[in-house]
Amino acid sequence: MLKNVERSDFMSLVNAKCTNCGKNIIVNNEKDATICEYCGSAFVVEKAINNYNTNNSIKSNDLDDFIIRAGVLEKYVGVSTSVTIPNTVTFIGDRAFSECFGLTNVVIPKSVNKIGAAVFRKCTSLTSIIIPNSVSEIGVSAFSECTGLTNVTIPNSVTQIYSAAFKGCTALNDIKLPNSIEKIHGSTFSGCTSLKRIEIPQSVTEIDGSAFWGCKSLQSINISNSVTKIGNDAFRYCYELKSIEIPNGVTKIGFGAFSQSGLTSINIPKSVVEIGQNAFKDCNDLVDVKGKVCVDWFKDTPFYENYQNYLANQNMWISNNLCRYCGGKFKGLMTKKCSECGKPKDY
Repeated sequence: MLKNVERSDFMSLVNAKCTNCGKNIIVNNEKDATICEYCGSAFVVEKAINNYNTNNSIKSNDLDDFIIRAGVLEKYVGVSTSVTIPNTVTFIGDRAFSECFGLTNVVIPKSVNKIGAAVFRKCTSLTSIIIPNSVSEIGVSAFSECTGLTNVTIPNSVTQIYSAAFKGCTALNDIKLPNSIEKIHGSTFSGCTSLKRIEIPQSVTEIDGSAFWGCKSLQSINISNSVTKIGNDAFRYCYELKSIEIPNGVTKIGFGAFSQSGLTSINIPKSVVEIGQNAFKDCNDLVDVKGKVCVDWFKDTPFYENYQNYLANQNMWISNNLCRYCGGKFKGLMTKKCSECGKPKDY
């Protein structure tokens, strides 16, 4: 994006916006017509200048790098790698810094209360950011695909972090969620391939679909007992997640929630009343399941295969007057108990 050009510096050269392709260009206002350098089409110079003025606010000399209108930062048009947002801004508008590939540092003032959608999307050189305690909302895809972002500080003033806010932040390894959000929205951290651990605060009641999809380095997650729902594909492709404690209070685990994860063990609490299809599909290391168990929930896992083998063995053991649980021999006259596992004969 080109910066505003002053007449005093460049004589009759002024900013314009092509009426055909919409690109910002610089034109000679003494000409009646010219050719767009981007799309090659001809346009009337006066109309292109008016088109630019209609779509862009007039910036003061002190704020040449920002387009600000009524407290809304609509667009950053500078080229600096380190930026301090003016303290007149209350809302950082949608896509304001989107695809500023060279941006490495941003200072957000305490005057800002909302960060819009895709504000910093694809700012691939941005490595860290501190969100002030004046901000209440972080918009959809606000930091998505910031592939250089390693850590984020989010204050307790934030009550909403919307879908895909940090999606595809492949270097993100440290983030602490505030104890003020009630929901982790869909795909919030999906594709954060460097994220190793995260703690879900007590304020959260729902982990939405694909929230941690593809977090292949995730090893530890502490889910608070306030959570009642784990959405579809929430932890799919979390290859390093070996075990997880589902808190007593969760009533629903969605479709594919842990599919193709690295789970080896899991405890299903009594509160769970619904588990979606393929919730544990292709969990090829899952052998230890405790708590409330419906075997069909665990198809396509070693646990299911082992259980089927157990059932086959159980029928054989019973027919041979052996312990139905382990195949051991019974001892005792009146009350028979298994000599191996100690369980009483119950058939």
